[in-house]
Amino acid sequence: MSNEQVIVLGAGIQGVCVALAVSRLGYAVKLIDRAPDCMLRTSRRNEGKIHLGLVYANDPSMRTPLLMLEAALHFAPLIEEWTGNEIDWGALRSRPFTYAVLRHSLLHPDVLIERYVQIQQAFSERKRDRRLHYLGLRPKELWTHQPGELPNQILRNGDVVEAIPTAEVAINLIALREVLRRSLHRCPSISTFYRHTVDSVRRTAGGFEVATHTADGKESRLGASLVVNCLWTDRLRVDREFGIETDRRRVYRLKYGLWADLPAELNDLPSLTFVLGPFGDIVNDGLGKAYMSWYPSCMRGWSTDLSPPSEWEVAHSGVVPGQIASEIEQLSLEAFDALVPGLRQCRVRKLSGGTIFCWGRTDIEDPKSELHERHAAGISAHDGYYSIDTGKYTCAPLFAHRLAQELKSSIVTA
Repeated sequence: MSNEQVIVLGAGIQGVCVALAVSRLGYAVKLIDRAPDCMLRTSRRNEGKIHLGLVYANDPSMRTPLLMLEAALHFAPLIEEWTGNEIDWGALRSRPFTYAVLRHSLLHPDVLIERYVQIQQAFSERKRDRRLHYLGLRPKELWTHQPGELPNQILRNGDVVEAIPTAEVAINLIALREVLRRSLHRCPSISTFYRHTVDSVRRTAGGFEVATHTADGKESRLGASLVVNCLWTDRLRVDREFGIETDRRRVYRLKYGLWADLPAELNDLPSLTFVLGPFGDIVNDGLGKAYMSWYPSCMRGWSTDLSPPSEWEVAHSGVVPGQIASEIEQLSLEAFDALVPGLRQCRVRKLSGGTIFCWGRTDIEDPKSELHERHAAGISAHDGYYSIDTGKYTCAPLFAHRLAQELKSSIVTA
């Protein structure tokens, strides 16, 4: 095993989890990313929700909610195992989410409740495993139903017809990145190759060769016996150039979020997810700050190409053109203020964007859109070359664990 090397493409949340997981099996890992460090792009530019499956109630097969639940319960235990630390998850957790059901929801509240009951039943079975927990918590109930009761801060104008308090939370992505980054960089068997863009992967007599280039034109070729493609926006291109084709329809969406200071009178606002449709989220970190994203105004790009447009790159660096930023801020705060009076008074500190990848062809206002599903994600294996579709941030540790288990099994049977 000491001679076995793995190249991991992409140092977002998925690539970092894979690097940590497989290094514990004795592999030497080469981690490649175009950014100057790990987890600087989409992995730090989203709401950070660790999904319990509730927002995917429009998947009638229930495969997506159950995958999210499984991933959420493994998220913290696996990260603690790989980092060797007992993490203070309480310091990273947001205020819990209340699911505010809008009058024009794609699913009637009664249907949502039926699906939530199924998720609770699955949770009750899984929590028998004492090794699992939800970010340091083992709640008895994932949600409660109090018909007719709305948080005091939500406008009672008829738009919100139900409010369902849940145990679901988001985490501080910057703080979690530091935890993972420290573990990654102190691991002697992991070598990082930052500022390297992956050009291609090819098979060799000894395994694989990965060709990369840097911004100044320097080309490199790295070899290993295994390759794991964890790229987010470039995964399909590298897969195709390696010889793996897919005829599935895919969608890349460029979505922005606002980081803002809440008005003092709204500091106790629960985190909110407005369901079910093209609405939005508010993540209250409990310290007077919030992440906010209203889908109609914050969704600014749509592409069905193999890779998203190059002009989206500037959004990943946190740069938002002034005119676009002003428009997003105004429209988003107006929309949220119509539901929660006072949110128009938020002081927006910054905006940034990230790319969302998923399978499908229509947007989420379509009840039959594949964007309501994420179960067709995970690992595909091709004789030593692995490609991981993370699906959601929540799933990254679980898929890294599954890959490590598969590699461990192959070692045992070899």
